[in-house]
Amino acid sequence: MNEHGTITNDYDARMLDVFRYVVAIARHGTITAAAREAGISQPALTTALRRLESQLETTLFIRGRKGAELTAAGRALLPHAERAIGAVETGVRAVREVEGLSRGEVRVAAGATVCTYVLPPVIASFRKKHPGIRFAVTESTQDEAMDALEKGEVDLAVLGSRAGEALLVDEMIVVASPKLEVVADTPIVAFRAGGSTRQLSDRYLASREIAMELGSVGAVLANVEAGVGVALVSRVAALRGLGRGTLVEVPDPRMPIVRTLRLVHRGRHLLSPAAASFRRALLAAREAKVSTGPERGRR
Repeated sequence: MNEHGTITNDYDARMLDVFRYVVAIARHGTITAAAREAGISQPALTTALRRLESQLETTLFIRGRKGAELTAAGRALLPHAERAIGAVETGVRAVREVEGLSRGEVRVAAGATVCTYVLPPVIASFRKKHPGIRFAVTESTQDEAMDALEKGEVDLAVLGSRAGEALLVDEMIVVASPKLEVVADTPIVAFRAGGSTRQLSDRYLASREIAMELGSVGAVLANVEAGVGVALVSRVAALRGLGRGTLVEVPDPRMPIVRTLRLVHRGRHLLSPAAASFRRALLAAREAKVSTGPERGRR
């Protein structure tokens, strides 16, 4: 490193690979596991890491019998390494896609309801026009999705946030099995903690005990239909069950809870061609009305 804090030799060309090693070690907690993920030998990874530490004139990891732990310098480097990897991958994808939408990838993070009921028809329609585009859809809590977006791990996120482009006005309702006698202490089938639906459930149904926690909207609805308890869900998710009579809407003067789901990204200028095109497809689809099906059951 020179007096200006710049690495001056040919190590720059391999810096991205070493950044990947740093991120992998931090994630797995051991050099052995990181080397396995990177597809190189442990000695080779150790040598690359030591060379980086020498160039930076610091120690990034403390090695011990329990594995490798980030030092203060390592913790300072980690988020920048993650962003650098994300930026380069975005750039590589953009270059590969300049020929058009013949190939590419769109990475989306969203909650369970959006992943299950909102995205599939839009993705299916998009892929009919652009079959070479691959999708990586991650079911995430709001915090997880925002973290992935900031790190450049996803292109688009659908969130119940105040910022972003309005995508869907969603109604949250309480549902139950028509076979279940709903009383004040009927328990809840809840989503896992951290998600926006769980936050609303904790707020509006705080007097009810939680019978179980589940990560999938399909699993939540299946257990509600079986009579395990009531649940706060999106009306979009409950439409099929309400229509066929396996679910009923539980009367509650506070319902429905109306929320706006928004499409969030780091800026249109940072989107790859494929992601930019899918963004436009999502915004075009928002005008379509969601069919409410047969008369909704109430209890």
